Amino acid sequence: MAGEEQKQTASQEKPKEEGKLKIEKIPGAFSKALDEVKKSGDKGWFEKISIFAKTFWNEIHSIEGEKKETSEAAKADAAKSIDAKMADARAAAKLDEKTPAADKEFFDEALAMGVTAGNELPIEMRDAFISGRGKLEKAVKGESVEDSTLDEVKALGSTTLLTISKLKAKYNDPVKFKEALDKLDKISDSSAYPLKKLLSTPVLKIFKVKIDMAGEGIQAVGDALGISEKGDGMKLLDSFKLSMGDALKLKGLKSQPIENEAEIAAIIKKSIFPNTEESKIKNVMKIANKLIVEKPDHVDNQTFTDLVFNIDDRDMKFLIEILTGKKAA
Repeated sequence: MAGEEQKQTASQEKPKEEGKLKIEKIPGAFSKALDEVKKSGDKGWFEKISIFAKTFWNEIHSIEGEKKETSEAAKADAAKSIDAKMADARAAAKLDEKTPAADKEFFDEALAMGVTAGNELPIEMRDAFISGRGKLEKAVKGESVEDSTLDEVKALGSTTLLTISKLKAKYNDPVKFKEALDKLDKISDSSAYPLKKLLSTPVLKIFKVKIDMAGEGIQAVGDALGISEKGDGMKLLDSFKLSMGDALKLKGLKSQPIENEAEIAAIIKKSIFPNTEESKIKNVMKIANKLIVEKPDHVDNQTFTDLVFNIDDRDMKFLIEILTGKKAA
């Protein structure tokens, strides 16, 4: 009988352990969540629910930064010298040997920017970078690729932004930057990674994080009850301190003309580009809207240049810091 009682007790305790619900924290967490809702003032009911759920969940779980084990492959990648990584990058790029020496040197310089950018990632992001890079290589070859994880998108995204920042620092003028892209575009056609291919829609899709807003809303309630983990969508919104209500409003970028343009610009100013002038934020919105609505097969060099030079350098660093969790150099 005693053994049977122990089994029943273990069975009863298991769901509580799996849900990570800390019963003793419920009264205080509930009170704190209600206080945060009261402070939210005139926000809509959807945002109030989101605020309540997130506050309640955080209080119960006492969230701390996740500490993930680093694989041997990631440690080896971090330990590898820049020279060794450059040799690997050249081998992967497979630039035509007949390329003129001056063009090889220019291509090598661009390659070095990408290699050093990847080398600046924190070691805890290396596993995601390695797996994300593998998906990128498949996408460039035209192979089917499974959806990227949020960690992979963060690793690849921060590496891309670091590379762009380095390129912009060297060619800090829209005309010179565009000329550099055009030159790189032409040279890279004779490599395994043509710039047109890297900026093509099928390849850029690997940077997409799918967010099911309805599902995330339900999940937020589940999180508050300790019966599920926070999804990628909620984690991404949290990174930018975006409420679900604000994230939903950003969907206005998909309409032409843009719906609630001033309101969307204010949200982007608050959470994504705090240092960029409002007029330039609206330029970025128009570029994004055109790409979303017209769905070109790739982002051309002029459009890419316009995007880069309408975003304040401080916001490039801000995005890198958000994605990596580290202070940008």
